[in-house]
Amino acid sequence: MLRLLNYNGQKSLITVTLSKVTGFEVGSVPLVGLNLPFVIDKNLYHYPFIYGGTGERTCTLKINPQALEELNSVKLIFG
Repeated sequence: MLRLLNYNGQKSLITVTLSKVTGFEVGSVPLVGLNLPFVIDKNLYHYPFIYGGTGERTCTLKINPQALEELNSVKLIFG
């Protein structure tokens, strides 16, 4: 598996896998718009807004947790 991911030991395996699966680097993965299963911690609903990636390293998205759920293919809410 490591060979399939071109893992050379210089970056963490999570970083390499994240980049291969999403096409984005750690810290810039967008909160919406990815065609991947989505998991939400129910504690996020305690906040009026949460902040996360947009796909650009220099931009952050402010979003209501309910809107985040509605815009993604949520498979699990845990917590």
